[in-house]
Amino acid sequence: MKAGLILNIKSTISLILNIKSTITIKLFVEVFIYPSQFAFNKASKQYIVHSLAYNMASKQYTFFSVQYVLRDEFRAVPVASRVAAGGTALLECGPPKGTPEPSLIWRKDGHNIDIDNTDRMRVVDGVKPFFSKEPSDITTIMDTPVELECSAGGDPTPKIQWRREDGKMPMGRTRITDEKHLRIERVQPEDEGVYICEASNFVGTIFAKATLTVHSVPEFIVKPSDETVSFNGLAKFDCAARGNPPPSVFWSKEGSQVLMFPGNSYGRMAVNNKGQLSIHGVLKEDAGYLVCSALSVAGSTSARAFLQVKSVGDTPPPIIEVGPANQTLPIHSVARLPCQATGQPKPKIKWAKNGGPIQASPRFNVYENGTLQIDDLELNDSGLYTCTGVSDSGESSWSGSLTVDQSGSAELHRSADPSVFPKAPSTPRVLNSSQSSLAVTWEPPLGVATSSLLGYTLEYCSPDLQTGWVVAAHRVQSNFLV
Repeated sequence: MKAGLILNIKSTISLILNIKSTITIKLFVEVFIYPSQFAFNKASKQYIVHSLAYNMASKQYTFFSVQYVLRDEFRAVPVASRVAAGGTALLECGPPKGTPEPSLIWRKDGHNIDIDNTDRMRVVDGVKPFFSKEPSDITTIMDTPVELECSAGGDPTPKIQWRREDGKMPMGRTRITDEKHLRIERVQPEDEGVYICEASNFVGTIFAKATLTVHSVPEFIVKPSDETVSFNGLAKFDCAARGNPPPSVFWSKEGSQVLMFPGNSYGRMAVNNKGQLSIHGVLKEDAGYLVCSALSVAGSTSARAFLQVKSVGDTPPPIIEVGPANQTLPIHSVARLPCQATGQPKPKIKWAKNGGPIQASPRFNVYENGTLQIDDLELNDSGLYTCTGVSDSGESSWSGSLTVDQSGSAELHRSADPSVFPKAPSTPRVLNSSQSSLAVTWEPPLGVATSSLLGYTLEYCSPDLQTGWVVAAHRVQSNFLV
């Protein structure tokens, strides 16, 4: 094997090794080197050359060894890449360190590239950034600190910057730690989003994303208020809550294990989709605390309201003397639905359609005597209309249906004017009573022929029953009932 050395004793020893050629040593005097022995130690990563030099001036032989040391493996190697025409391709190569520093040669298809004689190729002394730790998605609770980690290497050491995908970093609560992590103090729901870690040096730039999710404990935006409702009345309690994720809202009665959820009915109680609890036909046993609860994975909260049921004592609920009757009327006509109520104290009149409040409209008017008038009837005005007399002693209702016809073929029916109705009979009198029956009598209305009457309806109420007025008999023909 032949080898060649170039040796300059005025400077650091350098070695150019080509095992297919002859080693030549050049000092201040001319020497000749005899064929050398070449070896590589894998454990120490050393190339060792043993050679014999002959000084032609002094005619003396000198034996010497030269060592070439590699300190590292390749730090980065080229990888296959696809680049659009006209774009820039970057092929990475991090050569190992050594003593002396190794030379770097690029080849294409096995042929050396003459970098100095091309305008489109150049060697960049550096390594593109690479992530040693990418940020991870985080889910946390509001008002707690959070830290997004990001570490990167490269040559030279890359600069790390943080930004938010929508560009709005939390103001006054963010900082970059010494480790280049992003720390956010007291995170808020509005801090949710995608955060981007960017590592860059003059070789290139890389990005990594992480999503921050902030859960907030439920809080009430509408709390239920205490209610005082008369016997047999309607109680309503509003409740609404917010949070992230949105909480589930449900109701319960204090001391009961029954949970009432939106969109469901529970006997006389119901919860609508907005979280409102309604209790129809309120009884004495309904009195007490009602609890609204809001629950999510982030936590829970509750609020309660007290329902007070007024004692009716011996005062009966209002009496509906004249209520709406069933009617079938042509479209664009006028409907009048009477509602006359008496009682102590004087009751107020409320109207409902199909069980819900009547929507405000210039076509709907309620007069002082309680009559509801609907002008210019439309098809969607058809429905069941209920008038309710409300006072501190309770509530009483009367319903009648209204049908609006546009075909002209239906049999029309309009209720008579209340002024032509027969007068009320006298107040009933109890003639005799036992544990299971009552003998009751009353006087017919004045000025009305008995033969023209269809009959009487007898109703009763009792504070103990808490049911309001109850029909005992309907269309009774005589004015005496046992």
